[in-house]
Amino acid sequence: MNNEKAETQPGPNRILGIVLLAGLLVATVILSFTASGVSGKDRLDFRVIDGDSVQIGARSHDLFGIDTPELGQVCFNGSTPWHCGLDAAGALHRRIAFYPPDCRPAPIVAPSKTGTPPQVICNTGGTPAAIILLEEGYATALENAPE
Repeated sequence: MNNEKAETQPGPNRILGIVLLAGLLVATVILSFTASGVSGKDRLDFRVIDGDSVQIGARSHDLFGIDTPELGQVCFNGSTPWHCGLDAAGALHRRIAFYPPDCRPAPIVAPSKTGTPPQVICNTGGTPAAIILLEEGYATALENAPE
């Protein structure tokens, strides 16, 4: 009888769990960013919630005209998984880290559903953040998006 211990390697589920945990830890660090300078003269706390949602002060807002993957969403490039939701939020965070946002209410194009956050247009470096996310491939345009 052989008393040697067999070497075991972590299974794919364990590896995926470790990767997801690491991703959540990174997201926590990234998304805890606060900036001042929102809405011109007002000094409000600004926080990225996910790729198309921000918190200004105590209120959540959606970026006008776009949709991005949810923070924990995993997408596939062919058969290769990637954390598209985390990447979209990271892209927005990186943009506002260099160009503090200037946000204003979006035009009301249709009555909002009850419980949905108000929409805002946040310019960063003179360009709407939504446009940048669209151009970089992190977002899709919604029906109400400006042309």
